[in-house]
Amino acid sequence: LFMLRGGFASWKETNPAIGWDAGNDAGGSLKARDVSIGASIVTTSGAYGNEIRVGLSAAKREWTQSGPAATMLVNEGIRIGGNAGLPGLFDTRTLGLAEALQYFAGRHTVKAGLSLDHTSYRQGYQFGSAGVFQFGDLDHFGSGQGNYYRTLSDAPEARFSITAPGLFLEDRYEESSGLQLLLGLRWDTQILP
Repeated sequence: LFMLRGGFASWKETNPAIGWDAGNDAGGSLKARDVSIGASIVTTSGAYGNEIRVGLSAAKREWTQSGPAATMLVNEGIRIGGNAGLPGLFDTRTLGLAEALQYFAGRHTVKAGLSLDHTSYRQGYQFGSAGVFQFGDLDHFGSGQGNYYRTLSDAPEARFSITAPGLFLEDRYEESSGLQLLLGLRWDTQILP
């Protein structure tokens, strides 16, 4: 048995709400895209079964800011203008592989296997990179007494990968036609750069 599945989504948002702070996020926009494709091959022979899965996925979020710089009134706890968290780029790509062997024995189905995911990340984000105005309160804002800061970096993007291997073992016991008991163990880890 061969199965193939795929998915695609793409959307844009203007002035999306970002985070929990009280602000209007004026001039912000989001372009997003998700793509996935997966294939699996299942074979059975007598009391044995084999399943191989391969999957690819990609997700990208690109946040931009075209409006005024973020302006914060600290005492009032509000923000006007843009968002200090913009711009930002978050891009991930994952390759996943899995292999599972099954053994059918009466009411028991024993399954064991391994998985391996490799995810690469590309992130471009620095809080305050577009500049932030801060004022103590509305009176200081009105008189123009406040401060301004901007975050700068020699490396505006970070790129790294994580590999995640895993092993699993499970036993599915069918007590009756309407009742199944599933017992399983799984071990996963992440190998960081």
